[in-house]
Amino acid sequence: MKNLFTALALVAAVSFVACGPSQEEIDKANKRKQDSIDSVNAAMAAEEAARMEAEQKMKDLNCDTIEAAMKMVEGSARSMGIEVVGG
Repeated sequence: MKNLFTALALVAAVSFVACGPSQEEIDKANKRKQDSIDSVNAAMAAEEAARMEAEQKMKDLNCDTIEAAMKMVEGSARSMGIEVVGG
């Protein structure tokens, strides 16, 4: 009886592993991956927009580096109620 139980447990484990993920699980994983990629792209676009704005206003801002100017622009955007992504 013990051998039969062991054999059944082994067959069940092998069949469970052999099934693999369902199409729904694969689709969810692909969506999470695409959402992550989109999030990174949005952050890069927001950073580039902040850099361009900071370069234009650099002479009017009280800072020495472009990164500091970007932080000031991002802070101004936040105070105006604009959601800053990645900053």
